[in-house]
Amino acid sequence: MSIIKKLIAKGIPTSTGIAKGKVLVVFDPYKFDNVEFLSSGNFILVTTYTNPDFEMIMFKCSGFISEKGGVTCHMSIVARELNKPAVVAVEGATKIFKENSELEINGYTGEIFEIKTER
Repeated sequence: MSIIKKLIAKGIPTSTGIAKGKVLVVFDPYKFDNVEFLSSGNFILVTTYTNPDFEMIMFKCSGFISEKGGVTCHMSIVARELNKPAVVAVEGATKIFKENSELEINGYTGEIFEIKTER
């Protein structure tokens, strides 16, 4: 069994670290009802941007990707406080990344890899 990593996007790294997990796309935290993801904690939050309403989800995830933002945006600040990697300004992220696909995000370089396992 081999693991294949493919670079699929790059953004601005705003909180250091490397995280792996399944994609969870959330546009509105009040319409989010996938409790299975929250209990696993093994997911990457992908969204347009965050605000304080997203924090319940943010506390449970392993990393963050957003389409908008910079080093002083909400997602970046919370990611640094939680010591979790974040990559922002990834144009089209909510369309590029498919729910439940495996990603690895690099909060040092801003690179985002798709992970596939071949047998």
